[in-house]
Amino acid sequence: MESLQIVDVVPITRGALLDHVSYFTTQAVQPGAIVSAMLRHRLIHGLVIGVHSAKQLKLNIKSADFNLKKITQVKHRRLFTPEFLDAVYHTAEYFAGPPGPILKQLIPQTILEEHTEIAEPVSASTPNSTYSERFAT
Repeated sequence: MESLQIVDVVPITRGALLDHVSYFTTQAVQPGAIVSAMLRHRLIHGLVIGVHSAKQLKLNIKSADFNLKKITQVKHRRLFTPEFLDAVYHTAEYFAGPPGPILKQLIPQTILEEHTEIAEPVSASTPNSTYSERFAT
């Protein structure tokens, strides 16, 4: 069994007032992954922006006045690059809003739902990568 992790997730939904929400999981997940989880009694898609060991945050978890919910499903282990995440946060800062609605506008619903047919991205900062390698399907 894998260790318990606390995952920071940006809800990909309109009207999201929160910058991010925290969930727990035992599945392997990394920033840039797409997950499904419950938010206000609805199943939503979310973009993982941070992963922390539950051991490191044990005191914070125990003293919180709310319960963490479990991630329902990891839809794609790493769909977006760190550069994309940076661009989303710069856009959110520029327009003085949360990143969730920006993600909702940028990411087509088909990509969120048909996750199994999408290849993992290659970061633009990968040394010796060519244009065709970065954008190969």
